[in-house]
Amino acid sequence: MRRTYLEGVFDHLFSLARLYPFRCQVCTYRFRALRFGMQRSAQVPDRRQYQRIAAGFAAFLDGQQRREEQVKDFSMGGCTLQAGAALSEGTFLHLLLQTSDREPPIRVDTAIVRSVRSRSVGLQFLEFPAGEKDRLSQFVYSLLVGHRAAPQGS
Repeated sequence: MRRTYLEGVFDHLFSLARLYPFRCQVCTYRFRALRFGMQRSAQVPDRRQYQRIAAGFAAFLDGQQRREEQVKDFSMGGCTLQAGAALSEGTFLHLLLQTSDREPPIRVDTAIVRSVRSRSVGLQFLEFPAGEKDRLSQFVYSLLVGHRAAPQGS
């Protein structure tokens, strides 16, 4: 569970009563909960809705030509790739996340490039095929509860 930023009038009104928005890091459900120790005016400094998890596995970008990139960190909402090739903001991609050598890659039907920096690219996941979001959720859950460490690249 992670506190997320206030969206719209209702979130701001509910915050007057110390009812703040949170998001489950595994199932992605957004909900409100009472929190008495928090300052009402305090905004979440990081606008991400999901906790980023350090990674080191391969991602394959499917586009006009398939290429491999390295995932630096990821969450249920997106990931950061090492910058290996030029991508521009707003570009839509198909993505395969190779989180394990023993299982097929997790498919992301649509991801969008949200940020481009000198050495990394930030992607937001938009659409998954049936069952793939559940597979990503299970992988995230296993890492968050510490059942296995994220694979590290060389």
